[in-house]
Amino acid sequence: MLARLEYDLPMPKRDIGEPRVSRPITVTQVVGMLALILIVFFIVSFASKAVETYRLRTWLHDMEQEIAFMEREYVALTLEKQRREADAWIDQALKEAGRVPPGVMMVRVEAPEAVPTPQPREVIPGLTPRLPEAGEIGPLFDNPNWKAWMDLILNRE
Repeated sequence: MLARLEYDLPMPKRDIGEPRVSRPITVTQVVGMLALILIVFFIVSFASKAVETYRLRTWLHDMEQEIAFMEREYVALTLEKQRREADAWIDQALKEAGRVPPGVMMVRVEAPEAVPTPQPREVIPGLTPRLPEAGEIGPLFDNPNWKAWMDLILNRE
């Protein structure tokens, strides 16, 4: 490697107070500078357009995904709306809320309250009524009301 470049032409000596003489700029140099500026301008313009195109493609891809998601969501919401407008769903929701649909009568069955069991009473002969024995029941079933009920239950005329 050369540590120092040497030229064949000797450098003219100049005095410190003497003004520097500049060389004239040629047409070729001007055209070359303009061409260089245009090339740099076109490269910067091309790079910015490439970056903008990439950004727009990314944005387009994101929008397509968002549109697909919204279409799936629309279908799901449409099905949910149809399901919730069905009479069966409305009836179920009203039942869960403790209400009934219009035109339906609600019957609520409640458990009976606990009745304490009665304590056996002491039997006093002569004062306590006695239940009839099996053979003594006869006049009880000869009642006309009893016969009407039996006819109704057994479909007799």
